[in-house]
Amino acid sequence: MQGISRQGPDEEALIVEMAKRRHEAAFGQLWLRHRRRLSYAASRILRNHYDAEDVVRESFLKAYCHIHNFDGRSQFSIWITRTVIDTALMSVRKDDDMLTYQSMMVSQRMRATGNCRIDHRMLSNAS
Repeated sequence: MQGISRQGPDEEALIVEMAKRRHEAAFGQLWLRHRRRLSYAASRILRNHYDAEDVVRESFLKAYCHIHNFDGRSQFSIWITRTVIDTALMSVRKDDDMLTYQSMMVSQRMRATGNCRIDHRMLSNAS
């Protein structure tokens, strides 16, 4: 694909326009240009490389599905970074909600049984 490997805002705008027309190679080029920086941003939030990679993949899938909503008022890199940050924060909230739920279930079981010892089986059965 001609012009796809060049760097710069004008070339990126062209690649984004091609991606909006569902050119897979153009979207692949966006992935190659941004994935490392986005993985780093997600890792800073999630503190886990593997979860960060999942968030970046999920964010690019969202971007692929909604790239027609990208209006070009900002750079694509800002738009996709915001998507990654939002997805990472939602992942943290989801994990926090699960931990709160598990803690609540263990606490209820401890009150019901009068047992003040925390057993690892209680934690694994709480979910």
